[in-house]
Amino acid sequence: MTRRAEASRIEASRVARVGWLLAWAACATAGEMTSSVHTAFCAECTANFDWKSVGMYHSHRASGMPGKITRLLACSPAQLLGYRGLELGPTFVHQNYGTGVEGYDRSPTY
Repeated sequence: MTRRAEASRIEASRVARVGWLLAWAACATAGEMTSSVHTAFCAECTANFDWKSVGMYHSHRASGMPGKITRLLACSPAQLLGYRGLELGPTFVHQNYGTGVEGYDRSPTY
């Protein structure tokens, strides 16, 4: 693995950890830590992922799953300008590293 690819992998991992910590901190500061379970799922700023997100939020509520749920939403700044699905449910928005970020060594999803 090249240094550049390794640096990109480390940065993506760091962003994911920061997102998780921010979601956890938001619940903790709101005094809503009723469960040690926090469901997080990934999505992008597209209509296809919006439908899947609605399904995740509904399933989480209908199943009685304990704890909170957070959508980790990957959006480019351009996508975010016109995106209308931010209010679907609890969401943490981060840069989409899978779509042409300068200096990012694109690799296939796994």
